[in-house]
Amino acid sequence: RDGSSRFGSNNRYGNFWSVGASWNADQEEFIKNINWIDRLKLRASYGTTGNAGIGNYAWRPLFSYGSNYGGQLGSAPSSIGNEALTWEENTQLDVGFDLAFFKNRLNITADYYEREAKDLLLNMPISRTSGFSTYTNNIGAMKNSGIEFAISGSPVVTADFKWDLSFNISRNKN
Repeated sequence: RDGSSRFGSNNRYGNFWSVGASWNADQEEFIKNINWIDRLKLRASYGTTGNAGIGNYAWRPLFSYGSNYGGQLGSAPSSIGNEALTWEENTQLDVGFDLAFFKNRLNITADYYEREAKDLLLNMPISRTSGFSTYTNNIGAMKNSGIEFAISGSPVVTADFKWDLSFNISRNKN
């Protein structure tokens, strides 16, 4: 649970959580007997996070003094505010595995991820006749998903020399 004074009193707090697990399969008896496998680890996690990345008081309608009208001192709106403003929420899923072979001379890592953001905190355009051009609002959503793959190894290892190679590639869809 997280709270931020950047949101109004009705939306100040958000509940965010996560869960993750991994399995070191190489510790199981049925894999321990395969002597060329050094590591076999399966991983997964899922959770939510919140974003409060907006300015202070963006939710609050504000007035400022010092404005002149007809030669007289006065006040005018300085911020339109948005009392319904709330947390931007992100959910993320990650699954992957790690493999190591031949006395850790060959390593492979692969991951799949999905990240979804909803109620994005963005400046929404409004009619300039209001005296403002934008106000902060929860609008829009976005999804990223992709894969990451890495392979590394040591093809040559001697007493005086070690040659390491690595390659990685990723693909992201937005």
